[in-house]
Amino acid sequence: MSKNINYREGDLITIPLTDSRKAICKIIFAPKGRLKQVMCCTVIGIQQNLNLGALSLQNFISIHSNPRNTKSFFTGNQMVKNGNWAIVGNTQLSDNEKSLQWFVYAGELYHKEDLIRHASEEDYKNYVHLEVMGFVLVDKVLTSC
Repeated sequence: MSKNINYREGDLITIPLTDSRKAICKIIFAPKGRLKQVMCCTVIGIQQNLNLGALSLQNFISIHSNPRNTKSFFTGNQMVKNGNWAIVGNTQLSDNEKSLQWFVYAGELYHKEDLIRHASEEDYKNYVHLEVMGFVLVDKVLTSC
């Protein structure tokens, strides 16, 4: 029988990387509606050994998944749900993290799962785009941090 682990916004997860380090990430958006198979995370730190006390949970690392630097990334939720990416804690979202819950998807601006309006040129510049990274790409991007 397979695991089905529940997760929520604010959960801290560890992502084992192919270079033997661990990425500590925070789930900042955990949709339950039509986008329920994806989640959005920030990267809090990359460590050899898990040490949450050494991390500043209010800051996060910019990632380079495309030509622009972003503060968050979207990926599938399957690795958390099956336990391969372990949940190691939970903290409240900061205002800065909540601001990352705005994103552009299919030409529309969303806040969490709520459609706000048709995305403007400014929205494309100011907000992250919902571009779901596969697990191999997540590893590649995070090992380069």
